[in-house]
Amino acid sequence: MGQAACVHAAMDSAARAPWHWRLLAACAISGLLPVAVMLIVLTDAPAGLAQETILGGLLLGVTLGAGGGVLVGRALSVVAPHSPALAGRAALEAELRSAIAQDELLLHFQPIVGLAGPGTFGVEVLVRWEHVEHGLIPPDRFIPLAEESGLIVPLGAWVLRRAVEQMALWQRDGVAPDRICVNISARQIQYGDLPSLVAALLAESGIDPASLELELTESVVAEHAESTLEALGQLRALGVHLAVDDFGTGYSSLAYLSRFPVSTLKIDRAFLVDIERDTVHQAIVSAVTTLAHRVGVRVVAEGIETAGQLAVARSLDCDEIQGYLIGRPCLGDVMTAWLAGRRRQRPAVVGGVT
Repeated sequence: MGQAACVHAAMDSAARAPWHWRLLAACAISGLLPVAVMLIVLTDAPAGLAQETILGGLLLGVTLGAGGGVLVGRALSVVAPHSPALAGRAALEAELRSAIAQDELLLHFQPIVGLAGPGTFGVEVLVRWEHVEHGLIPPDRFIPLAEESGLIVPLGAWVLRRAVEQMALWQRDGVAPDRICVNISARQIQYGDLPSLVAALLAESGIDPASLELELTESVVAEHAESTLEALGQLRALGVHLAVDDFGTGYSSLAYLSRFPVSTLKIDRAFLVDIERDTVHQAIVSAVTTLAHRVGVRVVAEGIETAGQLAVARSLDCDEIQGYLIGRPCLGDVMTAWLAGRRRQRPAVVGGVT
């Protein structure tokens, strides 16, 4: 159901119920018209027409604007009693909102190491949700929910703040990695005033701006090129580094490297899984690495799990690797111990972070 059809249905329903007119007027004035339309259509759904179907059309057809995800979440909490599926989603969203506010999420860390001897190494930050009743909820379940509901903005801000605080502790204790890498959502760039947040966190923590790297997927860079260019320029001006994550899964174009101030290119693990035998993937990785190096961009091979994959990544001139061969994501205290050992030994490749 498109936006015009949704509004028409709501107006038709409103003609039969005076309270609908008042709701439409009040919500239009306050900018909540989409929510009013949603509630009216759902409460007066024609017999035999599933409310989930109507809601699906509304979510796809109504333009909600910057705060749309939050508005949808609030509307879901009202209409959820009509559908067990919606009730479950609304409950999970409310719990995620509370988890963010109550500081109940966890950070895990995964190491990244250089291949050219005892050179640079970094740590990627990953967020985890340990639910009090349901246990560990996988990121592929709650991250999409956060994106859809708009909670990704406060969630991303929480992750960024905690990551910077952890980096400050590591720098204070003399065990810090060369950089800490944090994933950034398109919504954070569009609606989260990311440059101001990063500037404030750098000032509060006192960490070296060059030790912070923000990772964006290539689809974010390609889809929002004009709207993100200014924000990325402001971030780079602060001294932080920028990385393109999961290269090869979407647009797979290096053209944006000439426009965006990117420091690192992370090749998606899909290219590395069979790279020992797949000569096409070997050629692609080699070409990407060569072009990236010519414009001064570091290349990281993701998903390295075997010695054979490591050998091929090294032969193709990848600068760094990340994956289970080096270390699995782990809690902060485990990573601190790994970093301390790394500082003492600084080997080319380290295994066994579990």
